[in-house]
Order: sequence, then C-alpha cells, then structure tokens
Amino acid sequence: MAETNKSSVNAPAQADRQKLAPAFLGDIAAVIDSSEPQREIFTAIDAGGAAASIAFNESMTLSFDGDFNETAFRAALDQLILRYDSLRATFNRYGTQFIVHRQLGPAYRYRDAGAEPDAALAEEKLHAVSEPFDLHRGPLFRTVVMRLGEKRFAAILTAHHIICDGWSIAVMLDDLAELYSAQVEKRPASVPPAIFYLQYLQRMRSDEYRALA
Repeated sequence: MAETNKSSVNAPAQADRQKLAPAFLGDIAAVIDSSEPQREIFTAIDAGGAAASIAFNESMTLSFDGDFNETAFRAALDQLILRYDSLRATFNRYGTQFIVHRQLGPAYRYRDAGAEPDAALAEEKLHAVSEPFDLHRGPLFRTVVMRLGEKRFAAILTAHHIICDGWSIAVMLDDLAELYSAQVEKRPASVPPAIFYLQYLQRMRSDEYRALA
C-alpha cells in the first residue's frame, strides 16, 4: 500500500453521522463515521507508513485434510463478504469515514504448492503478514487457497485489524465453516443474523457499553 496522505491529524471536525448512501452513489452502500480506535490506528499508519500498517495485519490459516471443494469454499467466502459489511469497507483520505461498498473483492488467489508444499505454505504465510493493505482502495480482506497435496489444502485468510478484532474473526470463521458445509451439502446455511458495523458502533458508543468498559 502506498503511504496514506499525512493529513489525518488536521482533518476537519465532522458531525457524528451514520447514514445510508443515496442510490446515485452507486457502489457505495453506506458512509459511517469511523470509531475512535479506528482513527487511532489510521493515525499510526499515517505516521509510520507501510511498516506500521503491516503490524495490524491479522492472519489465520485453515487446514483441510481430505476432500476439499474449492468452488464451494469460494462461494462461501462470497456469502461471508456479503454478510459482513466490514469486509466490504474502505476509508476516506482522513480515516474519519468508514465507507461500505455494495460489492468489493474478494481478493482471492489459488496456488498449487508444487513439490515443496511446506516451504510454499511458509512463504505465503509470511507474505500474508508482510503485504500492506490499501485502506483507501481495499479490499481489506484477502484469501489464498493452496493445494499442498492430493488431499491436503490450506486457506490463508488475512484482514486488517482496522475492520475486525479477535472476537469478530472468531464469529466470521464459525460462519464460514457453516456456509462452506452448506455449499458442499447443497442445503440452506444455518447462521444467525449478521451484526452490521453500524449496530456494533452504536453498541460501542452506548452508555451501557461504556459502563462495562
């Protein structure tokens, strides 16, 4: 990612707003004021550039031993991205607005690891945490699926911490597992209603949440 424009500290103050974007904005589904923690992350990246940005890369590796249906897995990923608006988000130049796109990505790549699967997997894991995300252009979530052997696969999922934390990652992984199983078994997925970012933000800003903090 190119270094972000170093102007977030001087960004103009804006009224707190959470609104759906008008239809004429096309790809943009919603524009929401970013949270204070997100602005702190953005400011740190603004000051430190790519080296600071990769410190916020969150990466996990899923292992599949046995039959693996790549088509079903990719369809499940597409459903996950549609379920969670944070996976379709970018930020404005100041980091003050969280912009939800109707469609964004996915950043998806498939690789056959070849004759040295363990070395190839280690290489991809390193790349996952050392490649910066572009907070303005997105996507801020990417996936690499690797064929490591006849019945051995891995999926490396990486997201920027500015759009998800440990709790949300755990929820999304549970959903992904169910969405994938449903695709393979050709049945409706049994997943709870997704929590949209705006709902999360409203809860975080509530008096009840602050009392618990």
